[in-house]
Order: sequence, then C-alpha cells, then structure tokens
Amino acid sequence: MKLTLTPLEGVDVLTGSGEISSNDVLVLKAGIKKLFLSGKNRIVLELPEAGKIPVDVLREVAQLDIIARELSGRVVLAGVKPDTKAQIGRFGSPPIIECFDLKEDAIRFFNPPPRTNALKLPPVVEVKAAAPSTAAELEAKAKAAQQYKADIRQKEITDLGALRKLVSQLENENKLLKGQLLTMLNQRVNPPNETSYQTKIRALESRIEELFGEAAPKA
Repeated sequence: MKLTLTPLEGVDVLTGSGEISSNDVLVLKAGIKKLFLSGKNRIVLELPEAGKIPVDVLREVAQLDIIARELSGRVVLAGVKPDTKAQIGRFGSPPIIECFDLKEDAIRFFNPPPRTNALKLPPVVEVKAAAPSTAAELEAKAKAAQQYKADIRQKEITDLGALRKLVSQLENENKLLKGQLLTMLNQRVNPPNETSYQTKIRALESRIEELFGEAAPKA
C-alpha cells in the first residue's frame, strides 16, 4: 500500500492506494505518528481500493485514534467497503472507528456547519371588522379570546424555557471554546517540541497496550 497526503480544509487526508495487508501496519503507524509530531491530529484515512482490512490494521487505527483524541483530534476512516463497515460494527457499539462513505463526509465531520436555533413566534391573527353580533356570539368570541391569550401565555412560557436552556448551552460552549482558545494560544506561544510529543505518544501507547492486555482472554 502506498500513502498519499493531501491537506483539505484543515484536515489531513491520507489516501492509501492498492490492497492493504498486515505488512502495512508499520508504514501506516509511522505515517500517522509523523503527523502527530508535526502537530496535526485531524486525520482522515481514505482506503477506496481496500477490499478487506485485516483485524490488526483496524486495531492499530483504533489505537491511533485514541492517541489523537488525547491530542484533541481524531483519526477516522473514509471510502471503506460496506463489508468492512459491517466488520468494524461487530467490534462494538458505537463503532470503535468512525467510518464514512466519502472523504468529503469525513471532512464535514471535522468541520460541522454552524448550529441555528431560531425562536418561533406565534402566528399573527388578522382582526377584521364584523357585523353586530348577538350576545351568544359575543360570549363565544370572549371565550375564544381568553383561550387565545392562555395559548399565547403557554407558548411564551415554553419558549422562555427553551431560550434559557439555549443560553445555558451557549454559555457552556463559550467556556469550552475559551478553554480551547487559551490552550491554542499557549501552544502557539510555547509550541511543544518533538520530544514532548514523543513522550506523550509513548505513554499513551503503553497505556493502550496495558488495556488490550487486560481485555485479552486468559488461557
């Protein structure tokens, strides 16, 4: 398998040409680790020509994804065959690796569109002049007006609750974005060197190997 790197919209797309075998694990691992060391951790692994992906390769991609998450990124798959997606799905739910049909879908996963939460207002009622009404008609209209006011009040209460929930959610997202921004600014002012990245990656690999060892069935 031959790997080609293409940066797209802030995401690094690694495209593998040809079939993939267990012998490609080291090449794949080295390529993605090289991206980690250069500060790139939003990675799409595109395998459009791979008919089947060996289990040890999937396991390695899952481990690299765990490392990417620790670095505030992700490693996802794109262009895989339906049989491979089903194979990954059998490992657990949710899938241990995010899979997308096209690399464009994977890029949108990293760059989701902005969320909109429009507050819907009740429809405007047009009041027309009417002919003189009887007492029964006036009473019915009064009841209808009272019911309409009650409906408006209930709508206001519901919308106010939704608005408060939205404000709380936006405040939490703002705190999260502020923390991420401070982290990014700190990294730009004091960028991590290759040694610190390698130390962190080795520590994560050791922990992953311990977890896999504990999860392996005992003879």
